[in-house]
Amino acid sequence: MRNKQYGFVGFLLLLFILETTILAAQPYHTSPGMTNTTSLTVSFDRQPFWLFLDDVLQNEQPVMSIKVNHIPEGMHYLRVEINNEEHTTVGKLMQIGPMPQNLRIETIHNLYGLTTGYVVPRPELVMTMVSVQPNNPHGNRPGQSSWFGYHQHGQPSMAPPPAPGPMAMNEADFNMALEMVKKENFDSNRLSLAKQITRQNMLSVSQIKRLCQTFEFDNTKLDFAKYAYSRCVDPERYFLLYDVFTFDSNKRSLDTFLQQQH
Repeated sequence: MRNKQYGFVGFLLLLFILETTILAAQPYHTSPGMTNTTSLTVSFDRQPFWLFLDDVLQNEQPVMSIKVNHIPEGMHYLRVEINNEEHTTVGKLMQIGPMPQNLRIETIHNLYGLTTGYVVPRPELVMTMVSVQPNNPHGNRPGQSSWFGYHQHGQPSMAPPPAPGPMAMNEADFNMALEMVKKENFDSNRLSLAKQITRQNMLSVSQIKRLCQTFEFDNTKLDFAKYAYSRCVDPERYFLLYDVFTFDSNKRSLDTFLQQQH
C-alpha cells in the first residue's frame, strides 16, 4: 500500500515538472494593447550633445552619455546635435529593439557618424523616453529647448547659432526610408508608411517626388502630395510634382490645392 502511495505522489510530481517545463518553454506575449519597449544608450567621449528621438528633444541640457528607457520597439529616427561651434548634427533611421542598444558618436577626419558602441556602465543621464514635445512659448526652433545655453550645472555654455530654417531629411536616411516604402506590396501600405516617415521628418520637393513615384495610382500620388505639402522645406518648387501624374485632372487638382495654400 505504501509503495502505491509513493508511486502516486511520484506521478503527481512528474506531471508538475512537465507542466512547468512546458510553460517555461512557451514564448512571452504581451497583453492586447501593450507594446514591447526597450532602451537606447548614446555616448560621445569628446563633447556633450542633445538627443532627439522622432524629432522630440530628450535632454534639455547637453550630456556626454544618455540612456533612454521605455522606447517602443520599431523604426525610430535618431538625431544628435553636438554642442560645438558648428552645432554638428548627425541623424540615423534605425530599428530599435528588442534588445537594449548602445550607440557611440565617432569622428573620422572631422566627419561625424553613429556606430554600435560599448556599454556605458554609468550614463550621465538616465530617463524615460519623451514622446511629445512640450509647448515652446519662447520662439525657439522646433525641438530646441528653452534651456539651450546652459549645461548640467547651470553655468553658461556656448549657445548654438540660430538655425537658418528647417532642413530636409539627409539623403542617406531618406534612401533607407524610400527602400522600405518600395518593399510594401500595395499602394495603401506604401502610402501609410510614407505618411509616417513624413510626419517625423521634413522633406524636399525632390524627395516627395521620389516617394510619389513609388505609387501605382494617380489618386494615391495626389493624396500623398497634398499631405506632404506642410512638411516640405521648399514648397515654392512644388510645381515639379506635376509630371508624376498621368491624368490632367489630377494635375489640375494639385494646382487648385496649391492656390488655396497661398
